[in-house]
Amino acid sequence: WLDAPATGEAVEAAAGLLNAVGGLRGVAVVFGCEADRMALKTELTDYLSIWANEALDHLADGQVAQPEGPLRLVGVAARFLTLIDALEAARAVRRRAAAAEALLATQGASPAAA
Repeated sequence: WLDAPATGEAVEAAAGLLNAVGGLRGVAVVFGCEADRMALKTELTDYLSIWANEALDHLADGQVAQPEGPLRLVGVAARFLTLIDALEAARAVRRRAAAAEALLATQGASPAAA
């Protein structure tokens, strides 16, 4: 699951759909479905945050031979969180990813060195 591509048509299609979740707030209020939109946002925030945390846990445990791919995927998860306006969760994921990257760099396994 950590070897999926971090770029491509599927990622951009998902980004477009998630952008709609964040961008349709005003319309959802007008049409009386803001509660549904917020429930979807909450579910997506939980899912993406848990996924990113599990990926970062795998990195921290040394279960990943090539950390640069999973780190890119965690970046995609943070981007997706930003698109749905889950900014606090996106910041938390980015902070944890930066800490993981710094730890890898001090261990000589920096993605930049690969």
